[in-house]
Amino acid sequence: MILSGLHPGQTYRLMTADADGQRLPVGSLRATADGSALHIRVSQQQITVLLVQDKHGHLVASLEG
Repeated sequence: MILSGLHPGQTYRLMTADADGQRLPVGSLRATADGSALHIRVSQQQITVLLVQDKHGHLVASLEG
């Protein structure tokens, strides 16, 4: 997956959602000007959606896998 459009220097909370809509926090990501690698320790078969929230809890991206 490629995630773009994040503001450099900002920190974002990451969550996954399964087919039942259950959300699981999986960490955070600090956006950099040159891009960031994202590693999630959850089986990819369990993830149906990756959700990205800003520090205010607003959803800024939703990636379906």
